[in-house]
Amino acid sequence: MEKIKKKGMPPGLRVALSLALFYLFLRFIVQPPLPFSVIFMYMAMALAGAIMYLTLFFNIKEVIVNPIYTFLGGGVEGESPRGAICAPGRHAVGRLVRLVSKVQ
Repeated sequence: MEKIKKKGMPPGLRVALSLALFYLFLRFIVQPPLPFSVIFMYMAMALAGAIMYLTLFFNIKEVIVNPIYTFLGGGVEGESPRGAICAPGRHAVGRLVRLVSKVQ
């Protein structure tokens, strides 16, 4: 099966945005309001479908793992100025990990 290559938004971000929009749809647009347990059930099914979609049609290392390593590692030299843009986010994630590890 050939990989689908589309320009523009990365597939992982596209899937994350579609899951967020699906949650907002379930939470605020469906009337009468759904109980949280039903929203959680639908979101679990949607997440399972999103994971299957990503694993079937894309190279997981290229789509999911490499952007995470690039974000946490500071970017690839000469590729883009994204490393400087993501620096505050990296520091926040590091502080959050330390905070969560101290709680236990």
